[in-house]
Amino acid sequence: MFSVILPEGEEQSGSRRVGELDEEMVYESRLNDIITLGATSWRIQQITHDQVVVVPAPRRSARLPFWRGEGIGRAADSGASLAVFLRQLDSAAPAEAQRYLRSLGLDDNAVNNLLSLLAEQRAATGVLPNDRTLVIERCRDESGDWRVILHSPWGHASMRPGRLAITARIQQRLGIDASVVASDDGIIARFPDSEGQVPSAELFVFDADNLTQRVSDTIGGSALFAARFRECASRALLLPRRNPGKRSLLWQQRLRAGQLLEVARQYQDFPILIETARECLQDVYDLPALHRLVSQIQQGSVQFVEVTTDVPSPFAAPLLFGYVAEFIYASDAPQAERHASLTGDRQQVMAVLRQFTAAQRVIPVTFAGEARWAVVEDAARLRDALAIVIPDHLPAAFLQPLPDPLRNLITCYARTHALFSAQQLADRYGAGVAVINSALLPLREQGKLLHIGSGTGQAGGVWVSSDIFKRLRLRSLQSAREATRPVPPTA
Repeated sequence: MFSVILPEGEEQSGSRRVGELDEEMVYESRLNDIITLGATSWRIQQITHDQVVVVPAPRRSARLPFWRGEGIGRAADSGASLAVFLRQLDSAAPAEAQRYLRSLGLDDNAVNNLLSLLAEQRAATGVLPNDRTLVIERCRDESGDWRVILHSPWGHASMRPGRLAITARIQQRLGIDASVVASDDGIIARFPDSEGQVPSAELFVFDADNLTQRVSDTIGGSALFAARFRECASRALLLPRRNPGKRSLLWQQRLRAGQLLEVARQYQDFPILIETARECLQDVYDLPALHRLVSQIQQGSVQFVEVTTDVPSPFAAPLLFGYVAEFIYASDAPQAERHASLTGDRQQVMAVLRQFTAAQRVIPVTFAGEARWAVVEDAARLRDALAIVIPDHLPAAFLQPLPDPLRNLITCYARTHALFSAQQLADRYGAGVAVINSALLPLREQGKLLHIGSGTGQAGGVWVSSDIFKRLRLRSLQSAREATRPVPPTA
């Protein structure tokens, strides 16, 4: 949180502190923006690394601030009561339902609104989700893909671990990331439009005895685990601040905690990993409630009803709102999960590469004894520099000879790497070291590369792009300046 304060000397009486703003709110704000805190409008005068300085701006139109937080969610007991409540209203006659709702203290407007909502939902799906029925709704989204919505009132604490098990099953069976999201009112998954059978209830049916182990096996790759690991590591003083008197930005904490998590995964008995897993499985998730629900599904006391709708049903509106919000803002997803969501498994990557190959956007090539993929724009460069056989029937625009193709390849490599040696280049491209050196020396004379080592550059030493070297030098100077501190007067 950023402290919101008045400029020094501007306070009339008492503290300069006005309030607090969320880090994301501050990031999206600019100088001279008008915001509302309390009953007063304020103009942002200055934004520092941990404070927002404001001055009063009375009678000015302002925007409301926002704060992001983690909701507690509906408990399983409350979810069970809501499920029974929905079943009773669904089976009651209209007059009886009205009397029952009025006895609970609802006025006429609330009674009419609630009964109208239930009637619209019943018209859309044919049945209401309750303690004996779970509704699986399928509908198309704006891009034509399938949204599969599991309507379940049992609450967030039991739906979130179910989301992990469903995600793992979809990944295992279909090889895709379905972007599954759980909330108090159910679970949403997204499936690409494809020919064949649409997703059905079998994706949501599990063995109750094995479900806990399945969730425990997949919890380590979830965003919740990454967020809780960051908190546990911070409490254990594994993420110390360089200056205890200054706040540490949340996004920086996420990056540091993510790097620490990647290292800690190499040690399965690392205490913080064990504590994080315990906190997720026992304090956050309600696995016993999920086990009871899955057992009832196995026994047949809770059944699935599948429907396909043209537009989302009324009960789906809050689920879809939360689904969109989940992907608009960043989360604590670890690097491994981000990588998995982008690339999927090997089969999915190969399918994408085959599509790009058919569209002549990439080509398969072999050099240095390895099969690789290259963008079609590099076809002539690889052919002329390394004598690589390229596919036939490429457009003529990609086959025009280039001057100094080997130097061009080395320049591209240098732009994306720090220090490298001639031997590394020779191993990568399957060329001789002498050939590589003959291409490196002219680049040094042109000022594109710098050589660190022997004066001739024929053997030993490393090479670096001049642009990369400037960035390295600038960062080194910045680190040196930050490490230099004035001597106190008493010294």
